[in-house]
Amino acid sequence: INQPDFKKIQREDIYRQRILGNKTGAEDFIAYDDRRRVGWPSLLLYLIFLVACLTFGGDRLDVEACYEVHNAIRTAVLSAVYDTKHKSKSWSHIHNAEDL
Repeated sequence: INQPDFKKIQREDIYRQRILGNKTGAEDFIAYDDRRRVGWPSLLLYLIFLVACLTFGGDRLDVEACYEVHNAIRTAVLSAVYDTKHKSKSWSHIHNAEDL
């Protein structure tokens, strides 16, 4: 990686790169390798936690009970009235941003 000449970089250049990102020409003066590298130990730890979560959740969660909770919340949100000026409006009356 080519090292930039830090005497030419100004404070505004660094802030501009933070706001606009690396793909705006700012990469010409600040080299940055944005690829993530995860080693084998991190992958192994992730897999251990994944298996632990699946084991814990599979033994303790009942799909029917989860569906009943989800359905109760969904029904409450969809039937809630959000406008009562002219006539009652609920979630089913919303088709675009102008309906709000």
